[in-house]
Amino acid sequence: MISVDFSAPQGCLREIHGANIGPLCMNGYYDLSDYHRRVRFPTIRLHDCVFYCWEVVDTPSIFPLFHLDEQDPENYRFARTDGYLQSILDCGSQIVYRLGVTIQNHPTFHFNTDPPEDYDKWADICINIIRHYNEGWANGFHHNIPYWEIWNEAENEGPVMWNAPYEEYHRFYVQVTKRIKAACPDIKIGGPAACFPHEPRLRQFLTAVREGEAPLDFCSWHCYTGQPTKLVTGAQTVRALLDEYGYTQTESHVNEWNLGPYKNLWTYGGRSVQQSAHWIGRIKGAEGGALAASGLIALQDAAVDMSNFYDATNGPFGMFHDSGVPGKPYYAFLAFREMLDHTPVRCQVEGSDPDEGVAALAGSAADGSEHRVLLSNLEAALPDGAVPLSLRGLPEGNWQVEHCRLDAHSNLEPVDSFPLPADGQLTLLVMPRTTHLLRLWR
Repeated sequence: MISVDFSAPQGCLREIHGANIGPLCMNGYYDLSDYHRRVRFPTIRLHDCVFYCWEVVDTPSIFPLFHLDEQDPENYRFARTDGYLQSILDCGSQIVYRLGVTIQNHPTFHFNTDPPEDYDKWADICINIIRHYNEGWANGFHHNIPYWEIWNEAENEGPVMWNAPYEEYHRFYVQVTKRIKAACPDIKIGGPAACFPHEPRLRQFLTAVREGEAPLDFCSWHCYTGQPTKLVTGAQTVRALLDEYGYTQTESHVNEWNLGPYKNLWTYGGRSVQQSAHWIGRIKGAEGGALAASGLIALQDAAVDMSNFYDATNGPFGMFHDSGVPGKPYYAFLAFREMLDHTPVRCQVEGSDPDEGVAALAGSAADGSEHRVLLSNLEAALPDGAVPLSLRGLPEGNWQVEHCRLDAHSNLEPVDSFPLPADGQLTLLVMPRTTHLLRLWR
């Protein structure tokens, strides 16, 4: 039984549906800007962008010849990144800028993942990148980008991401963040973009940061899972560790999340293309849509300040097909966006169970003229798929219900419309790997 009380407001729905990577794919051959505008991701994190637009964002893309003078604007290549960032800002999203390099997923074909030769010089290059986009340096901009992240998944040791021991990343982080923050005190700087909220590794990182007296305005981590509540438990782990180490004001960002696990199912390292095709189909299909919806619902109660789905492109993990046509996760995000736009007042829900049952979220318009319920079933095999719903707390009147469904065959189109019974009791068919949006009006 899912019970909703529309007369019991619980604050506002959290606008926590950020994503990774901007709308331009294949160097703009695919421009997903219209879709990005519809969802209005609150934040777009810039990591792995060079997979989709050449020579953008990454530190070596902007400053390609490390031996040159980092204080000479002529040695920077800003133009491509200028346009790339503008395409994101034009869609209404704020930017989280990852300073560093894109992941290198092949064991022998890899570049740029060695630690920088000179940490202070690398920090000065980053300072000038920040100044270009926030202070107008080198014919730049005043975008006021608040969040700047140092590297990505450094515990992914070896040529994939950080070709050195993880402990060396700690020294790197401490040295460069202190230098960057001293020059740019108004930004928020953080890391480590941890692969998972793994307590021992995070303890090592936090110990090094605290002992080095380095800034940590936000702590970033990732979660690839088939259990949406892992987002919640991961957030609890990170928040507890931050508080334990005295970082009570440090934000927690889960800035990569998606369906998983995916180890041994990818093409690099000898994994088969057949396995890859199977997994990509799951990510972009009804299962991925249900995971996205259930994750967004679970994140409403997670101890995080920001989340970013990986990702908003037509790549392997993206919410779009390689043709640029939206996949099922995109429609889950669209359903959530519509709740934020039309029914932003969160209402009390009992019986929501993202892992073992049906995830549920409810909202009302500020004037009470409209109400919505978002339901998602990732894997639960319910008897006959029947889910009893109790919709209470509505003013008297003839309420109508529009039922939209997201599954293997539907993309959130209306599939039914009917009057709400006077007692507010109804039964809905909610099969595994389906997402449902109910709209109530009179």
